[in-house]
Amino acid sequence: VHREHARLREPLGDEPRDETAERPRVAGRVGHARGDTGPLGGLVAGLAAEGFAEACVLAVDLPGVTAAHLEALRARRTDAPAVIAGPEGRPQPLVGWYTPAVVEPITRAWREGERSVTRAVLAAGARVVTGAELPGTSEDWLNVNTPDDLARALARLAPGAIR
Repeated sequence: VHREHARLREPLGDEPRDETAERPRVAGRVGHARGDTGPLGGLVAGLAAEGFAEACVLAVDLPGVTAAHLEALRARRTDAPAVIAGPEGRPQPLVGWYTPAVVEPITRAWREGERSVTRAVLAAGARVVTGAELPGTSEDWLNVNTPDDLARALARLAPGAIR
């Protein structure tokens, strides 16, 4: 993840590095909103913590998602307030790019009792980018939730593994 994050901060292609250009700001750790609020509470707390022009959100349990996936998503945001991945037709709101326009509607939804991050983000107008529009394969979207998932992910990410 750290390697991919560093790659996102590099200029694209063979462009020379402009040392005077503004670098993306990396936010520090932000705790969840009060109580057991799940992923939506974490997203609300993270996006509301500091001002931003655009924020990249990436769940820690998707180790196959790379900078190429995030770059493809970002390129497809257009004028939507957010763009999220939708591999295999299933929205993944914790893989996406968000603008400040989503903060108020998702915060309001959370305060009104919504706990589904997917419903809140879609209601805020997020664009879902399907698997056909994303690079890689369905294996890139392996969600690591069990010891078997972890073993699959480690085997896939091992040095010399075919990607």
